[in-house]
Amino acid sequence: MGGNLWDGKTLAAWIERQYGARLGVRQCQRLFRQLGFRLRKPRPLVAQANPERQKAHKKNSRP
Repeated sequence: MGGNLWDGKTLAAWIERQYGARLGVRQCQRLFRQLGFRLRKPRPLVAQANPERQKAHKKNSRP
């Protein structure tokens, strides 16, 4: 996983690699929550999107 995107599965794998301790994904998710973190995923971007057409669509799609 690139950048600073962490989830329970990534944290569990990292802890096992670093320390040899096995934690469940759900347990890692709880750890994140207890430390004040929350899961946020980036919005997907459409490849080769035309920004001008997107702006026009947003303006015209309002009811």
